[in-house]
Amino acid sequence: MGNRICSSVNDVVSMTDFGKYKVNSPFDGCISSEFCVTGEVNGEMVKRFWEAFSEIQDSLYFPFLTHININFTSPGGTVSDCFTILDAVQRFKDETGKKVSFVGSGDICSAGVFIFASGDDRFCYKNTTFLYHEVGHWYNGKLSEIFNNAKRLKDLQDKMDKYLIKRTKFTQEDLTEMSKIDYFFNANKAKKMGLVHKIWS
Repeated sequence: MGNRICSSVNDVVSMTDFGKYKVNSPFDGCISSEFCVTGEVNGEMVKRFWEAFSEIQDSLYFPFLTHININFTSPGGTVSDCFTILDAVQRFKDETGKKVSFVGSGDICSAGVFIFASGDDRFCYKNTTFLYHEVGHWYNGKLSEIFNNAKRLKDLQDKMDKYLIKRTKFTQEDLTEMSKIDYFFNANKAKKMGLVHKIWS
């Protein structure tokens, strides 16, 4: 389908070079672009975010967009790639002034929870499951090296917890209690704690 001009809030403007541009979905009176990110939090996901943001900024309709909607599901992955994606999302928002929204589905686990939390508006479907747990790492070496690595992991855990606390209603006490196990929680719990703003049925 070729390019066309929106004539009502229910129109969809499609581009031949990138995705679909929607009006009134899911925000009243807004034009938005959307893309999908699934899979492990790794280098490939980092590349997906950078490429998608770049293509959106190069599109003809970019000046008219108010929201970027990301359909997201992930089993988790590496902390370093998670922080790279958080920085990419924040840089895009700072440089463009556009809002980035996430729509979660399936499982959103571990590092995926923090990426999801970077959205300005956060939605999920009723069957979405979330997982929070402590940072984990397998490490062999001398005793001093193991202690140094443990300190680094503790610093990373504190940094990630502060990020989640800042963007949700979770407290440090909540996260400390949750970290005792692999803590799974449903969409209703996520909404109650401010991780999700609205649940779609």
